[in-house]
Amino acid sequence: MSTTFLEFCKKIATPGKLQKCEAGPVPENYSGPVSVLISNMVNKRESFDHISISPYIEEAFNQDYDAILNEKLSDGEFPGSVIAELSKGIFFVHDTSELTEDQAAIIKTLAAYICIQN
Repeated sequence: MSTTFLEFCKKIATPGKLQKCEAGPVPENYSGPVSVLISNMVNKRESFDHISISPYIEEAFNQDYDAILNEKLSDGEFPGSVIAELSKGIFFVHDTSELTEDQAAIIKTLAAYICIQN
Protein backbone atom coordinates (compact mmCIF):
# COMPACT_ATOMS: atom_id res chain seq x y z
CA MET A 1 0.00 0.00 0.00
CA SER A 2 1.35 3.42 -0.91
CA THR A 3 1.90 6.18 1.58
CA THR A 4 -0.76 8.87 1.74
CA PHE A 5 0.17 12.52 1.47
CA LEU A 6 -0.69 13.11 5.13
CA GLU A 7 1.38 10.11 6.33
CA PHE A 8 4.34 11.35 4.31
CA CYS A 9 4.04 14.86 5.75
CA LYS A 10 3.85 13.52 9.31
CA LYS A 11 7.07 11.56 8.70
CA ILE A 12 8.90 14.60 7.29
CA ALA A 13 7.70 17.40 9.57
CA THR A 14 8.70 17.92 13.16
CA PRO A 15 5.76 16.98 15.38
CA GLY A 16 3.63 19.63 17.01
CA LYS A 17 1.58 22.65 16.20
CA LEU A 18 2.87 25.86 14.67
CA GLN A 19 3.30 29.10 16.51
CA LYS A 20 1.62 32.18 15.10
CA CYS A 21 3.43 33.38 11.98
CA GLU A 22 3.10 36.96 10.94
CA ALA A 23 1.58 37.45 7.52
CA GLY A 24 3.44 39.75 5.24
CA PRO A 25 4.90 39.88 1.81
CA VAL A 26 6.20 36.51 0.65
CA PRO A 27 9.85 36.81 -0.43
CA GLU A 28 10.04 37.24 -4.20
CA ASN A 29 11.90 33.97 -4.81
CA TYR A 30 9.11 32.03 -3.05
CA SER A 31 6.04 33.93 -4.23
CA GLY A 32 5.49 32.04 -7.51
CA PRO A 33 6.01 28.57 -6.01
CA VAL A 34 3.70 29.40 -3.07
CA SER A 35 0.93 30.46 -5.46
CA VAL A 36 1.35 27.32 -7.59
CA LEU A 37 1.29 24.99 -4.57
CA ILE A 38 -1.81 26.68 -3.18
CA SER A 39 -3.65 26.33 -6.48
CA ASN A 40 -2.56 22.67 -6.77
CA MET A 41 -3.42 21.74 -3.19
CA VAL A 42 -6.47 23.75 -2.14
CA ASN A 43 -8.99 21.43 -3.77
CA LYS A 44 -7.25 18.36 -2.32
CA ARG A 45 -7.31 19.53 1.31
CA GLU A 46 -10.20 17.24 2.28
CA SER A 47 -8.46 14.16 0.87
CA PHE A 48 -4.86 14.50 2.13
CA ASP A 49 -5.45 11.46 4.35
CA HIS A 50 -6.19 9.15 1.41
CA ILE A 51 -4.48 10.53 -1.70
CA SER A 52 -0.98 9.35 -2.59
CA ILE A 53 2.05 11.56 -2.22
CA SER A 54 2.92 13.43 -5.42
CA PRO A 55 6.11 11.99 -6.92
CA TYR A 56 7.63 15.45 -7.47
CA ILE A 57 7.27 16.29 -3.77
CA GLU A 58 8.55 12.90 -2.63
CA GLU A 59 11.60 13.18 -4.92
CA ALA A 60 12.61 16.48 -3.31
CA PHE A 61 12.95 14.67 0.02
CA ASN A 62 14.96 11.74 -1.41
CA GLN A 63 18.11 13.80 -1.02
CA ASP A 64 19.84 15.19 2.07
CA TYR A 65 17.12 17.78 2.56
CA ASP A 66 18.29 18.76 6.05
CA ALA A 67 21.64 19.88 4.65
CA ILE A 68 19.95 21.72 1.78
CA LEU A 69 17.59 23.53 4.16
CA ASN A 70 20.43 24.44 6.54
CA GLU A 71 22.32 25.94 3.61
CA LYS A 72 19.34 27.86 2.20
CA LEU A 73 17.77 29.14 5.42
CA SER A 74 20.04 31.70 7.03
CA ASP A 75 18.50 31.52 10.49
CA GLY A 76 17.18 27.95 10.24
CA GLU A 77 13.59 29.14 10.02
CA PHE A 78 11.19 29.14 7.11
CA PRO A 79 9.95 32.61 6.24
CA GLY A 80 6.85 33.15 8.38
CA SER A 81 5.08 34.79 5.47
CA VAL A 82 5.43 31.57 3.42
CA ILE A 83 3.87 29.50 6.21
CA ALA A 84 1.12 32.09 6.77
CA GLU A 85 0.30 32.28 3.06
CA LEU A 86 0.18 28.47 2.66
CA SER A 87 -2.06 28.17 5.74
CA LYS A 88 -4.42 30.85 4.51
CA GLY A 89 -4.45 29.63 0.92
CA ILE A 90 -4.89 25.90 1.53
CA PHE A 91 -6.80 25.66 4.82
CA PHE A 92 -8.29 29.20 5.01
CA VAL A 93 -6.67 29.61 8.45
CA HIS A 94 -5.29 33.10 9.12
CA ASP A 95 -3.70 32.31 12.50
CA THR A 96 -1.18 29.50 12.01
CA SER A 97 -1.37 28.57 15.69
CA GLU A 98 -4.95 27.41 15.04
CA LEU A 99 -3.90 24.72 12.55
CA THR A 100 -4.35 21.14 13.73
CA GLU A 101 -1.19 19.04 14.09
CA ASP A 102 -2.02 17.26 10.82
CA GLN A 103 -2.53 20.57 9.00
CA ALA A 104 0.70 21.91 10.54
CA ALA A 105 2.62 18.85 9.28
CA ILE A 106 1.32 19.49 5.77
CA ILE A 107 2.22 23.19 5.87
CA LYS A 108 5.69 22.48 7.29
CA THR A 109 6.37 19.89 4.59
CA LEU A 110 5.15 22.15 1.78
CA ALA A 111 7.23 25.06 3.13
CA ALA A 112 10.29 22.78 3.22
CA TYR A 113 9.56 21.62 -0.32
CA ILE A 114 9.40 25.22 -1.55
CA CYS A 115 12.68 26.09 0.16
CA ILE A 116 14.43 22.97 -1.17
CA GLN A 117 13.34 23.73 -4.73
CA ASN A 118 14.13 27.45 -4.70
